[in-house]
This record gives sequence, structure tokens and C-alpha cells, in this order.
Amino acid sequence: MRRKGKAVNGVVAPGPRFTWWAAYYVVVYLVIPIVGLGLVLDVALYFVMREVGRCYGVLCLFS
Repeated sequence: MRRKGKAVNGVVAPGPRFTWWAAYYVVVYLVIPIVGLGLVLDVALYFVMREVGRCYGVLCLFS
């Protein structure tokens, strides 16, 4: 439910609302860096575990 705006000097300012720019900034500055960091860590752990000789990942549950 959207909140109504407040009157500022007699002018009613609109309440907060979702915009496509907000979604863009969330994706660019939050989602992509977190997923990218997870991908880098996953690849790094894969190569480390491959050298150690241990199984790493979901496929180990089925083999």
C-alpha cells in the first residue's frame, strides 16, 4: 500500500514509489557484485579442492 504524501508549504509532495531506475541501481550495485563475488569464490574453491584431491560441489552428493 502506498503512503500518501505530506504537505510542504501548502504543496502536497507525492509519496515514495517504485521506479525502474531504482531496480537498475539495485541490480547494478547490489546483485551483480554479490553474484560476481560468489562466482569468483566458487571457481577459486574448485581449483583449490581439485589440487587437494577432495570433491567440491553439488555433484559430489551424487557420485
